Amino acid sequence: MIKIAAVQGAPKYLELTGKLGRIRNILEEAADNGCQLIAFPEVYIPRYPYWVGLDRPCVGQRLFHALYRNSVQIPGPAITELSRMVQHFQLVVVIGVNEIEPGATSKQ
Repeated sequence: MIKIAAVQGAPKYLELTGKLGRIRNILEEAADNGCQLIAFPEVYIPRYPYWVGLDRPCVGQRLFHALYRNSVQIPGPAITELSRMVQHFQLVVVIGVNEIEPGATSKQ
């Protein structure tokens, strides 16, 4: 029998470093409870840009710079850290991310 965990928790929104710390805590709790597979919500890193439909485009557009700065490169440092955590806790993890092109820069 496989024990599975589905994550639904308060995010650290657009804060990659804080999000990785939160993920570590979640993985540790899942492993402590005997889970072998854990699934996170869509675009958990850095979070889904829900603001797109909430206001005028000129208002929401400012947040895309923060979204970009907190998105991940594959491969890259955040994915390396996430991989270390997954190996440490011996879990299979399904997690969605906003990915940025390696070497790309945000124009501010």
